[in-house]
Formats: sequence, structure tokens, C-alpha cells
Amino acid sequence: MPSNTLTMTRRFPIKPLAALLMLTPCITVAAAETTVDTLVITARHWQENARQLPATPTLLTPEPDDHELWSSLESLTGRTANARLEDSSVQKRIVLRGITAVNTGLQDPLGVFVDGVGLPLGLNQAPALFNLDRIELLKGPQGTLYGRNTEAGALRLITPAPAQQLETWARLSQLYLDNGNGEQRSRLAAGVSGPLNDALKAGLAIRAEGGGTGIHNTHALHDEAGDFEQLSLSASADLDLSQRTRLAFRSRLDRTNNDMERMRYASGPLRTDPFTTAYNRDAYNEQHTGVHSIRLTHQLPTAELTAITGVSHYDRHFIMDMDASTLPAPASALDQDNRMWSQEIRLSSLPSAARQWLIGLYLFNEDSDIDFSTGTPTTLRHTNIDQEGVALFGQVEFPLGERWMLTTGARLEYLDQSGNQDNISLLGQRRYSADHGNTEFLPNLGLSYHLTDGSLAYFNLSRGYLPGSYNYNQASDAESFTYDAEYTDTAELGLKTDLFNGQLEADINLFYSRISDKQIVDLQPGGTQSVSNAAKARSYGLELALKAPLGQGWQLDSTFGLQHAEATDYTQNTFSGGQLVRTNLSGNKLPLAAPYTYSLGVQYDKGHGWFGQARLNGSGGYYFDSQNQVKQSAWQSVDMELGYAFRDYRLSLAAQNLFDEQYYTRALNTPNGLLVEDAAAREISLNLSARW
Repeated sequence: MPSNTLTMTRRFPIKPLAALLMLTPCITVAAAETTVDTLVITARHWQENARQLPATPTLLTPEPDDHELWSSLESLTGRTANARLEDSSVQKRIVLRGITAVNTGLQDPLGVFVDGVGLPLGLNQAPALFNLDRIELLKGPQGTLYGRNTEAGALRLITPAPAQQLETWARLSQLYLDNGNGEQRSRLAAGVSGPLNDALKAGLAIRAEGGGTGIHNTHALHDEAGDFEQLSLSASADLDLSQRTRLAFRSRLDRTNNDMERMRYASGPLRTDPFTTAYNRDAYNEQHTGVHSIRLTHQLPTAELTAITGVSHYDRHFIMDMDASTLPAPASALDQDNRMWSQEIRLSSLPSAARQWLIGLYLFNEDSDIDFSTGTPTTLRHTNIDQEGVALFGQVEFPLGERWMLTTGARLEYLDQSGNQDNISLLGQRRYSADHGNTEFLPNLGLSYHLTDGSLAYFNLSRGYLPGSYNYNQASDAESFTYDAEYTDTAELGLKTDLFNGQLEADINLFYSRISDKQIVDLQPGGTQSVSNAAKARSYGLELALKAPLGQGWQLDSTFGLQHAEATDYTQNTFSGGQLVRTNLSGNKLPLAAPYTYSLGVQYDKGHGWFGQARLNGSGGYYFDSQNQVKQSAWQSVDMELGYAFRDYRLSLAAQNLFDEQYYTRALNTPNGLLVEDAAAREISLNLSARW
């Protein structure tokens, strides 16, 4: 089948780079007065200067009154080289360096951690990104410290500690969705934080959002096909039990209801215009998620003890018109219920110690129930999965002279999985099951050298894995019901340096990743699918990040990434001439792996008076599928905000995707044509925030 290249269009001929120049009419560099702020990171479970970490994380430190545009997943991936976001009605995921999981699978190679609690279902389970102190994105395998589901990296979301003095804030946004249908959406967030007595401090924040998405369904009884509602709550409390012991509680609750009539045909007889669909039945998605943690820290004379108890729950119910048209096909339906409990205990060196080290124990228990119905005639699959695991891990730094540092660590993780499925169709009912018990060894090794006080060179070797799982939506027997783990080994060489007396941060790194036992979907006779570990792949490239204050409130930052991600051994069943044919896909590009990405941002903010910021994000073309038949052409978008700060208030006008770049967040070939989901169109918002 020939390749489908999805081209982009612009409604305005203005060059996107002009948006950045509008904010930079005159920049005077005050060299003696400006330095890059020191950022603290806890990616290795101890506090350290982010510039001293032998890796290149992406850090966001949003303020409560910041526009959410600058602390969103889009902003995070825009500031990260070789990253791609899929935020579709089907799934939500960040693809780093071309490493993806099975499409619509139960887990993702990017681990997501909320206040130290791992989310087994990744970004699909994550609560709204608001009321956050830090967002840390770590690239490369993180298996040693974080265990399963961190084959590509780890995303850490950290709630701020309650304030030492009473603080309140509020933010109101009215959004206009400029995609031809002219819908609006409202967003309100507010929070309060402060001491209740000498020993107890607490915080509470709430966020509500509702309105349309600008998608028009030409067939539905109502015009709107993408209504969205979300209510989120964030609570925190810190209790000082003594001068050496603190108890911290964090809780996040999130409820989302949105229509799923968002996919359309871009080709064929069922084709519709952008942001216009033709569903003959309602399609909707309801999600409830909760993440709760209790952290106990106790300072011993020569070490610190940390214990984190985590509880998470996730419920999802959706109905989807799978043909995305007016054809008389039955809907697909999902009911998913996931519960997990975890306990982590760590003993680590004090921050002031000459040598940093830690040892830890991790335990978890997870239970999942999934009902999924699809097909013509309809087949119902009821799946139950029980998982439990235990891990021992540790890491230590060894100084080798004044400038060399050797870091080594390892994790021994045991995972026990038990699953069963009831397959109910017109042919009757079948039941099959499969159990797994695997022990994984996840080492890392790093060597760093301080060239100068502001320059660090490093070399890292690391391993991560994505556990085996269960084929909840397409299995037909015991053999097609389960699959094994896949593994990624990565080597990374990097240099972090501060130039011009600390006025410019420059990070550059080279990476090479080898993926083995890759999990792939394979078609089977009768129209079902299995998942097997029958592929190998590799990804290598270069990443560059720059950040510089320019004085008088101005700051610039930029990223650039190059990557080559391909299958090295990949054979799959494909349809050709109405029958299944074994096809060699070795040499094909990996899905959602753009050959290059880039970003350029400029910000002006002196804390009072006028402020503004703008960001240009761009990507080379990439494929949506492993067969390399559906390709998105290169695209670029611009986000901008301009406002005025007075007393305790900030008023601004912001635009996301200012020049209305049209591209897709999801696309696939079907017998009826090319099925796509449009990425967000231009969004204009008026925003008012206050802090007291």
C-alpha cells in the first residue's frame, strides 16, 4: 500500500518566527547582574543541584499564577528534544527517543510518578497538571531506582509543600477555540496554603474546567461532539512530629467526562473536513483517578530514613463508535478498574555527606478488572489481572580523586503476574489463563568528570524494562492472551557547561539505545490480534539544550534534537490481496520518532508591569505506524502570552498554536480510508490571576 503523507496547512502566511521577534524589540545584556537560577532536583532520591546531575533532565517549576500553557504536557515535550506527545481520544502518552509500547496497551515505557507513587497505567492515569512545585522528565532507562515501566524514562510530578505563611491564589481563564466552530471553554483554579499551628501546615487547591472542544458532529442530534468537563482536587499536609521526624500527606483526585467523537476520515468516501465528524451514535469517556501518599522522613545521626506508602485507583468507562461514521456497526465499550498499593522504604546518606548513597526496598500489589466488547458480531472479553512485586535496590557514588566520580547501582526486582479471561461470543464462552514469575536485574554505571567548576562531562550505561502483560482486547486463546517483557539498554555521553560566567547553560549529549524482545502486535487468522516479543530495534541521536538570562527580565532557551530510530529485526503479518502475508519490516522507522525536533523560547518578566513569553516548537516528519504507510509531514507551532502585572494581579492574553498549524495527534489506515484525529487548533484565552 502506498504511503499516506499528511501535510500541514496554515491559515495565515505570517512566518512563525516573527512571533518571537515581536517580543524582542530591544534586549540589553546585563552580564554582571544575571545568572541562571540554581534548580534543585531529586531524581536520584537525594537533593542536588540540577547542573551537577550527570544527565540532562527537563525541569518545569510552575508558579500558581502561571498560565497552564507553560506547565502542560505540550509545553513539557516542546522543551524536550526528541519527544513527541500523543494526546488523543484513544490514549495519552509521551514518546521519548522513539520508544513506544503496544498501541492501546495497559502500560507505557515512560513511568509516571506522583509524589513518589508510581502509576501503573502511565499518563492515561495521571491527574491534571496543576498545583505543582516541579515537573521532572528524565530520559533514558531508569530501572535501577524506579523499576518497571521506565524503559524510556520517568516523569515525576511533585506537589508543593504547604507554605510557611498563609498564601492564597486564584486563576480564571476564558478560552476561545478557533477551529471554525467557535466554541468556548472556561477554566478556574484556586488554592490556599499555610500553617494551622506550630507543627501542622496544610494546603488545598481545586481546579474546574468545562466547555467545548470545537468539534462538530454532522450526524448527531447535537452539534457539539467534543464536550469536555474536568474537576480536580489537590490536598497536602505536613506534620512535624519532632525536629528530626516529619509526616507528609499528599492527595490528588480527578474526574473527567468528555465526548469521544473526535476521529474523522481524511480520505475515502467518508471524508470530512478538519474538526468535523460524522458519528451515528454517542461516544464518550469517563475517568476517575486518585493518587494518595504518606511520606515519613526521619533523620538519623548519619543517614535519613524515608518511607512512602502509596495508594492509587483508576476507573474508566467509554463507548466508542469504532467505524467513526454513519455505518451500522456496533460500538466498542470498555469498563476498567485498577487498584494499586505500594510501599517503599529507603535509607540514604545526608545531603551534606561527602559520598552519596542509598539502599531501598519496594513492594506493591495491583489488581485490574477489564470488560471490553467489540467486533461484528460482538465479542465480550472479561479480564482479571493480579500483580505483585518486590524489589531491592541501591546506588552509591565513589569519588575518584578531586574531579572524577563513579556512580553505580542495581535493582533486583521480582514480579508475579496472574491473569485470566472469559471470552464470550456467539460461539460460546471460553476461559483461559496465564501466570508469569520473572526476576529482573537492572544495573547502571556512570562515570563523570568535572572539567571546571561549571562544566561536567559524563558517561552512563543503564537498563530498563517494560514488563510482560495481557492482551485484554484481542485475545482468542491462551497463546494469544499474554506476552513477555521487553528491554532497553542505553549508553549516553554528555557535557553540561556554564559559559560566560554562568550566564549561559549549554547541555549536549549523544545516546544509543538497543531494544530487545520488543513487544509487537501481529494479525491472526479470523481477524484477531496477538502480541509477541518478535522484534529488535535501535535508536541513536544527539540532543542540545541552551538556557540564558539576557538581563532586565529577559530570558532565552532553546532545544534541538536529532535521532534515528528503526527496527533492526521485525517480521509481521500484514494484509495483502485479501490474505495474511508475512512481511519483513526490518529497516522501517519506529512510530512517532521524528528525525529532528527544535524549540526556541523567549520570556520577559520583571515581576511587575508588562510581561510576555513566546515559544516556537517544530518537528520533522514521522510515521504513525510500524509499516511506514501513514506519515505526518514536518510541522511547527507558536505559543504566546502578553500581559500586565499590577499589585497582586496578572492579566494576560494568550494564544496556543497561534498560526493555526494543522497536523494530527493520531492517524491509521482502515478499509474505509485514512482515519485521523486533529491536533488542537488555535486557542485564544483571556486570563486573570491573583496571589495574596
